[in-house]
Amino acid sequence: MSYAILGLLGLSAFAAVFAGLRISTRRYRAFRSGFLGRAARDLDYLYSDMQADQVLILSMLATVLLALVALLSGMGSVGLVVMVAIGYAAPRAILAQLRSRRSRRFELQLVDGITTIASCLRVGLNLHQAVRTVVDEMESPISEEFGLVLHETRLGAPIEQAIGTLARRMKSEDLDLVVTAISVAHQTGGDLGEIFQNISLQIRERNRVARKLKSMTSAGRLQGLLVAIVPPLLLFWTVVGDPSRAVAHYGTPLGLAMLTLVAILYLLAFVAIRQLTRVES
Repeated sequence: MSYAILGLLGLSAFAAVFAGLRISTRRYRAFRSGFLGRAARDLDYLYSDMQADQVLILSMLATVLLALVALLSGMGSVGLVVMVAIGYAAPRAILAQLRSRRSRRFELQLVDGITTIASCLRVGLNLHQAVRTVVDEMESPISEEFGLVLHETRLGAPIEQAIGTLARRMKSEDLDLVVTAISVAHQTGGDLGEIFQNISLQIRERNRVARKLKSMTSAGRLQGLLVAIVPPLLLFWTVVGDPSRAVAHYGTPLGLAMLTLVAILYLLAFVAIRQLTRVES
């Protein structure tokens, strides 16, 4: 009888371990697929030769390295969690920052690009030749993006469709306006050169007003930045400077609940300030 019970217990334990491994494997595959997909989109946006697998490896290495730093320096459980979170998020955060910087540079170049296209159209070039001039004479990233537009037209896509694809890729309202202008000009027979020149002037004026409003709300944005960075810095300083006290304060369920509540409140305050000082272009 005892052997039968032990056998059943053994089978139950084996089934539990096997089910746990299956669930863990599925979760890891789902995590890996999502991570690689997001990293691949960011790398494609940046025209980078790096592979998504390399970003995952860097994220894992950074996580392990910072976890070892936390353990060897005696930061405690709270410090370990903070350092692991930083290590995991750092590579993706760097990619996001690079993507944001590239998008801003593209928007700054777009006005000059549209002006160049307008000038080319006025001297008798067609739209394809005008876009080719932007690719040949301007720097990255606008030259790369409009080069992709030309590549799509060579594959048979209408140029307004190729520019529309670029607008969705870059999330550019100004390019949406260009696509609409091209479609209207093709339907009504308007002067594309004059239309592009007017669009360029409108974008320049809108950017001028946006810069003025941004300077007027700089104090509020600085307050939002301070609200966002001061609490994590204070927590990090406490964990590094006095790990035992940090564990005593925040290592308990009540302390963790308090940290979670404070993080939520500070996040809401930061989002509220950002919304109040946001300038719609």
